[in-house]
Amino acid sequence: MQREVLNSEKLKEYFEEHPEDKAALQKTQRALKERKSIRQHLKHIPFYLVPDNFDTSTPVQQAVRAQKAADGKPMSSGVNRRKMLRAARRRDLVEHREVATAHKVSKYSRERFEAIERRINPATANIEDLPPLSGKKLWKLRHKKTVRKKTDQFGERKRLTLGQKKLKAKFGF
Repeated sequence: MQREVLNSEKLKEYFEEHPEDKAALQKTQRALKERKSIRQHLKHIPFYLVPDNFDTSTPVQQAVRAQKAADGKPMSSGVNRRKMLRAARRRDLVEHREVATAHKVSKYSRERFEAIERRINPATANIEDLPPLSGKKLWKLRHKKTVRKKTDQFGERKRLTLGQKKLKAKFGF
């Protein structure tokens, strides 16, 4: 608006009579330009953060596109290219999410281990062979934490205590 005021034909006489007002408006214009240059990092926003209904084109550009579409003329190649790139990015993101979720669900899910447990005969089942069904064990498996193996003895230490290490170093046990 300030730029329009400065360029207005009707206000030229006013600014000739009051040059300090014109100088003040020009100064604020320069300050606004400098402030805009500070926000250059916001110029490029990732496509997944921009809402689908958000259109950066001006009303004039939208009217020209609508008129071309009504006349049956093709849109400019830049517009078509941008639309195709956006669609491809969205499609890639969706495919990536689907692959990631499908992989996670099938590996260590409660349903999978419940199905394994149903196949085990309770009369002849070994305690160590039962699949993990507790939430804690499933979490450990999903996050690649250490889980007690089937061959481990219950109550047996996995690591040597400090005293055992000293004895082993001294006597070789």
